[in-house]
Amino acid sequence: MVESDDRRAELKAKREQLYQRQAEATARQQRARDFEDFRRGIGSVLDEAGVAYQLLWPDDRSPAGPLATYPIGFASVHWPLVPEAVSVEGWHPDRGACVAEAFQALGVQPEATVVVDHCVGGTPRVQLAARDFLVHAEDLIRYESWLYELQGTWLVEVYHEGTISYAPRPGSPEVAGDRWRR
Repeated sequence: MVESDDRRAELKAKREQLYQRQAEATARQQRARDFEDFRRGIGSVLDEAGVAYQLLWPDDRSPAGPLATYPIGFASVHWPLVPEAVSVEGWHPDRGACVAEAFQALGVQPEATVVVDHCVGGTPRVQLAARDFLVHAEDLIRYESWLYELQGTWLVEVYHEGTISYAPRPGSPEVAGDRWRR
């Protein structure tokens, strides 16, 4: 009886290892597909222009910058809780110009390293110089995009309804993330 229990435990451990290897292989295949999707889209635009950039994948545990310090609502920052927030309402055909104005108001220098976070699973965050972002803003901005510096406190949000909001700092730490809902 003890021998069969040991054998059962051994087989169960082997099965779990097999499942783990299978999950890792599936994740690698998905990452390769996500990377190819990026390369065919935004990546090709940046590569053709000779832009230096780095990809930060959401599952790499790379830092998310100041985003988690802002009060997050449903797919958006809850801007009324951010004291210094500025919002430009309505759809703007030249979102890049609106972001340029936000960068200027926030004091973002052209050589600053900016992260473009599309908030979509399987889509990498793109890290590049602010000047390069502004040149390719229309290609880089998606329906929802957050822009920030990894070590900074400012945040720019481009919302799918066309609103562009920004602030130099998040405000009260008591409302960071989704704690403001409690």
